[in-house]
Amino acid sequence: AGHHRFRDNARDLAAWIRAAELDVPELQVVGHSWGGMTAAALPIAGIRPATLVLIDPPALPHAFVASIVEDPEERPREDVEATIEFLTSRNPAWSPGDIEAKAEALHEVDLEAARDILLENGDWDGGLRDISDPAAAGLDIWLIRGDPAAGGLIPDPAATAFAERLGADHVLTIPGGHHSPMRSHPVETTAALLASLGG
Repeated sequence: AGHHRFRDNARDLAAWIRAAELDVPELQVVGHSWGGMTAAALPIAGIRPATLVLIDPPALPHAFVASIVEDPEERPREDVEATIEFLTSRNPAWSPGDIEAKAEALHEVDLEAARDILLENGDWDGGLRDISDPAAAGLDIWLIRGDPAAGGLIPDPAATAFAERLGADHVLTIPGGHHSPMRSHPVETTAALLASLGG
């Protein structure tokens, strides 16, 4: 509550990781979207996972991020069933389970808190600044991104910056995958996760 910065979220998550006794040498962390932005700040919060995988953490100017606040797909309808119907018409390639999960999330999310996260973090850099902090030195960090031509939110210049920090072999693009490539390309995303997690 009252935490809108990704580093605040990372400190909260780090406290939970410690309380759950998960801060172990073999810990692997995967974060998607703003979960990726939060995961990128975990080393600054004192959590140094064996592997850190960021799935399409947005690298976008504030103006674009702020536009999400007005996006009708990010608003619940009058009830969950109506939201499912709306999302199904907009996302025909999504599985029924993904549609249902998104609909339920839209009805459960604290919209004001989500709005503050979108509006109070300035330009989003995909977590690049945080993984470039000395606290993240020596960690095995991977970026899995959607295809910018299909709606991925890591544009090519940002991917180049990640490759310079992580190594080109640690930046994996899912061709044709959008911002949630696990929805549109589950097989390819699973393969990328297995490669990054050493499976």
